[in-house]
Amino acid sequence: SKVLANLVITALRDGGWGCVSAADVKVENKSAHGVGECFKVSAENADPPVVALHKFSNLSAYDLDSDFIGRMADAAKVFSDGHLGPRCLAHGWDWFIEVWEGNGQPDFESVDKFKELGKLVADVHKLPTEWFDTWREKACERRPELRDIPHGSHAWWYFCAPRGTFPEDEECLQFWIKDEPCFAPSSSALRRLVTTHGDCKPDNLIETDSGMRLLDFEITTVSSAAFDVGWVFMWAGTGPEAKKNKLAFLEEYMASSGLSTDVENVEKLYLDAEIYKMVMPWGNLWPAVSDNNKQRIYFLETLILKARQDPEIVKQILDEGIDAAMKFLENEAD
Repeated sequence: SKVLANLVITALRDGGWGCVSAADVKVENKSAHGVGECFKVSAENADPPVVALHKFSNLSAYDLDSDFIGRMADAAKVFSDGHLGPRCLAHGWDWFIEVWEGNGQPDFESVDKFKELGKLVADVHKLPTEWFDTWREKACERRPELRDIPHGSHAWWYFCAPRGTFPEDEECLQFWIKDEPCFAPSSSALRRLVTTHGDCKPDNLIETDSGMRLLDFEITTVSSAAFDVGWVFMWAGTGPEAKKNKLAFLEEYMASSGLSTDVENVEKLYLDAEIYKMVMPWGNLWPAVSDNNKQRIYFLETLILKARQDPEIVKQILDEGIDAAMKFLENEAD
């Protein structure tokens, strides 16, 4: 605790912690799931009196690239400048410090919370994207094959993620990074190149007096809008109640983004978001791609393309979700 207290005092000595003694500092471990540890560090005579110290003691254990901390700090600043995340105060090689904010996590038991989240994600997608240009170029310098990947590709998330990887097999790699994959959004709205949080879920949200804000920018990149929207759809569940929540989220997202919310347009984006779940780490496609299972990859590709063309399957996706539709199609194929 003393080491961590001194780290914060030293880092913030010109920002309101210069007169603080390590003996007067309280350090609490608030780590949850994810990379690294999070500490709540407080001192009564400091300004701000409470900060969050994020420490990454063993970056190599997660196969993180050398740009990890700098990229995450830049992302945190973009969110902070947009008043969508805590204010970043300082960062070093394997740590960063931000203001401790919020009153706990939001409760997504009501439709209104999903509406609020829709507006928040829409605001995220209005943030600048230029901050990622430097980090994209650095990544391409280390791995020239990245230059062939479209800027809106999901593959940037996989490259930046802890222990992220690409398929070793060349054929599987080309399937994964091609310009028009089978799961690509059909709507221009979800194809937009935006700053994506990359892990927009309740654990990474906090309640504040001015509304919800986002935390944890470990996997924040610039890619297509479909990624964040699909991510919310991934954890929002299935069934009639989940559909009502997802519709509330999506309609508010669209309205706050200046998009038409007529029924046809909403259904188009809803379908895109459900299908985009296939590309998520817990979707059906990634396990097949990462295992170089070409038979499974092309089988799933055929099913996804068929699903888009069949009005009955489209209706099933809209009513029950992509997982139920894929299960039906797989059983039908057997």
